[in-house]
This record gives sequence, C-alpha cells and structure tokens, in this order.
Amino acid sequence: MEKIVRPLSLLLITLIWLLLLSTCEYMGFDGYINQLDEIGINSNLADAVSFNQHLASRPREFQGKVYVLGTRGVFEMDADNLSDYTFYAYSQDLGYWEDYWQDELPPINCYVHSLTGEFLIESQNTGNGIGYSNTVKLNKSAGTAVVLESSTYTSAWGPVARLIDSSSNMYKIVMSIDYFGSSFTTTYLYDDTNTDTGSTSAVAGSGMYIITDSFISKNNASYAYCAIQTGYAAAGTNPLILDVYAFDYLSGSYQNTYHGGIVTQELFEQNYMAGFSPYYYINTDFRVSLNDQYMLIRMPDVQENTTMVIYDYISGERKLETDIPGNNQFPELGESGMTVWVTSIRGGVARYEYD
Repeated sequence: MEKIVRPLSLLLITLIWLLLLSTCEYMGFDGYINQLDEIGINSNLADAVSFNQHLASRPREFQGKVYVLGTRGVFEMDADNLSDYTFYAYSQDLGYWEDYWQDELPPINCYVHSLTGEFLIESQNTGNGIGYSNTVKLNKSAGTAVVLESSTYTSAWGPVARLIDSSSNMYKIVMSIDYFGSSFTTTYLYDDTNTDTGSTSAVAGSGMYIITDSFISKNNASYAYCAIQTGYAAAGTNPLILDVYAFDYLSGSYQNTYHGGIVTQELFEQNYMAGFSPYYYINTDFRVSLNDQYMLIRMPDVQENTTMVIYDYISGERKLETDIPGNNQFPELGESGMTVWVTSIRGGVARYEYD
C-alpha cells in the first residue's frame, strides 16, 4: 500500500506546485528558470518574477531591495518578495527598440549620494543605452528614472565604482572601457563634479590585469572590490589566478589592500595576448561577480551548458559548481552569502539560495 500512496502524494504535491506557478509570475521567466524539466521546480529557487519588457542589466541587491535596468525604466523589487516591485519609467527616450537584445548584460552598481540623499545607479555597459558616462537617478516622488550624462569625460572613460570618504565626500573610480583596462592595474579617482583629483591607485605585479566589470562598492560605499587576473608567460591551458583587492579613500589617500584570492580547480585556455612587452596570456571568456566573501565565476566556454562556480576567496575553497538554469541568463551574487540573482534578457529576475 505504501508504494501506491507515496507516488500519489508526490503527484498531489506536483499538481499543487503547478497550480501555484500558474497563478504567479514565475512561468513568464522564460519557462525554464529551473532544472527539473518535468515539473518546473528547483530546490534552490527561492523566488522569481517576470516583467513585460526586455532587461538591459544584471540585477543588483542593495539594502534590502533589488534593482535592474529595463529598456523602458528601472525596476525596484523587494529582496524577499520579488513580485512586490516599483517601476520607474525613464524620463527621456534612450533609443531602445522594442525587441532590444544584448548578448552580454552588464552589472550595475547602486549608491545613495552621501550629501543629497539621491539614489543613483551606474552601469558597466560599454555598448548601447546606459553606459559609462551616464548616471541614473531615481526620482521616487515622481516615479521616474532620470538619466544624467556627464560632460566632463567621454564615454571612453567612466565610473566603475563609487567611494565615500570619512567627510561624506563622494568620488568615482574611473578606468578605460577595455575589459581588462588598457592601464592594466591603475585606476583614477574623480570627484563628484567629474574632475580628476590626480590620485591613482595601482596594484603592483607583473602581468596582472584588472577585470573592470567586477568592480562593486560596499553598500555604504566606504570601499569597493574588484578582481584581478594574473596572466601566464606563455599561452596554454591553466587554472585562473584571481585576486580580490579593496579600494578606499577613508584615510585621506586613495589606496588599495589585498583582500583574498583563489586559484581555480577548473582549467581555462590562456590565449589572449595582453599588455606590452613582455606579453602575458590571459582568458577573457569568463565573468566575475563579487561580494565581501564570495566570488562567482560564469564560465560559458567550459562545457555545453553554461556553468557557474562560487569560491570563498578568503579561504580559497570552492563552494559550488552548477549549471546556470536556462540560456541567456546572467547570474550575480547578492550582498552577502551565496544568494544568486539571475537575469533573463526577456524580462525575468530570479533568486536562488545556496548553502
């Protein structure tokens, strides 16, 4: 009898799940936000929501909210209940077409201006739409998102992170748009008027290259993290050597400190020649997401299914390796722990919880 009851109970649970899914916004998330093909449930899926427009960035968790750029505005979601969201329409036409599609969704950084209290978003996008030279300001009273364009530096330069010093002055970390930075390990500090302060911070080390779109500010902007790849003297297949540095301006000088690092168990082809003589070989096919303890690496070239791994870069331990659930989806770490936010270009955001 037990053999009959158990399958019946599983069927009942499945039917209940399917009923719940059909009454919420999960199914709009491309229909494949999970890895269980038959019933559409993943034990790590915590929440998901779908919007009626394409998205133009990865999500960013910030102080209990999650933000993502759409083609027609900005979505602000409650981190515990994604379907509880507010939409801020762009106050100007940004030139996105209705079926806008970007092969590589960039990360964003969120800030609260230390003096004005304005909520600001900046994108690590080097392509169409909101880019390095733009700042998105949320006007919460009017329900709009205003895109501010910088007139001081061109789109070839722009903020990759914000810093706030002990006197509440706000600064921008600026680099070249090249993925690994044509200045290799040097960043420049601009003040809030977009004026170069003359301060630079360089990570010493031969053959080291900053991964510019890995920059993320701590939520109070007292310091920012980035990942740096160390190249090899010859082309070949090797582990990635990735270090994490923290930048700050709290002591009155712009500086960086080593924060941790990993050597991956996975092997990558180092076949991209970087730098000047002597040349070093690096890999440019992966993407990195950071918080204050973990590093997520998205590896589209390792196997047929896009894979992500998570390392504790303080201890160097690999914590997770799994397929990203679905195609054309882009994972990003939460503010802390191993919470992973996943974006679908077609308009969905999902939260996965890993131990």
